[in-house]
Amino acid sequence: MKKLTSIVFSGIILSGLLLGACKKSKEEGTAPAVPGNLEIRLDTGYMPVNKIDSAIVEWEINGVSKTIKLQLSGDTLRAPLKEFSEGNGQLTIQLYTKVKVSNTDLQWEKRWQFQLQHNEPVLLKGPINYEDANWLPRVILTESFTKFVAILAVRPQDPYFCLKNLPAKYPYIEFERGYYKIPGGIEYAGYGYYKCNGTCGTELEDRSFFANMGNMVGIKPWTSLWMGVGLFSKTEINSYSVSFNWVKK
Repeated sequence: MKKLTSIVFSGIILSGLLLGACKKSKEEGTAPAVPGNLEIRLDTGYMPVNKIDSAIVEWEINGVSKTIKLQLSGDTLRAPLKEFSEGNGQLTIQLYTKVKVSNTDLQWEKRWQFQLQHNEPVLLKGPINYEDANWLPRVILTESFTKFVAILAVRPQDPYFCLKNLPAKYPYIEFERGYYKIPGGIEYAGYGYYKCNGTCGTELEDRSFFANMGNMVGIKPWTSLWMGVGLFSKTEINSYSVSFNWVKK
């Protein structure tokens, strides 16, 4: 009887150890960030690690900016805060992903004013779904011949667009962005048109031109978004473009 009691008691101890290990494992996902680090915990149900192409963090303070890559470890993107100067500035995080909308890859951005201190860790949650209000989704479009890239905001309240790898031979740019409802013909809830007459260089990033789009759309019903970027030349016959059409479900 004593032997049986010993076995039972040992089993209780072993069960307790296993339960403790399980509990610890579950709590690791909510553990605080390592001191001195900026960390982004990914929602692996929506954005698993194999859908992260790259990620960057930009710190701008007193008119000076610095950008570094976030490193992936397990389900966490991480960067050391010591890489940046302390103080009150603007922190921008961009995730380049294989998470898609309408079969198109998405960039995600979070940007805010921040008081950075090296000994104060920063812990964030990655996007949990397309509607996550804490992150802004943008489509990533690549033109197949010239390889120029267009990163375009999807939500009306987000004015952002970025054009990269713009070829010198095609310096004239036109960009249309419209929110409209169907059926019953095209009825725009909001529309904008951007044009550059040959002076934009090889890369263009803009956060203000479409700033009024959110007010324009307001609470108007819209079911579809169409965006198109075209590159043109006065000397070349060909022109090149990318476009995105999305009908909300």
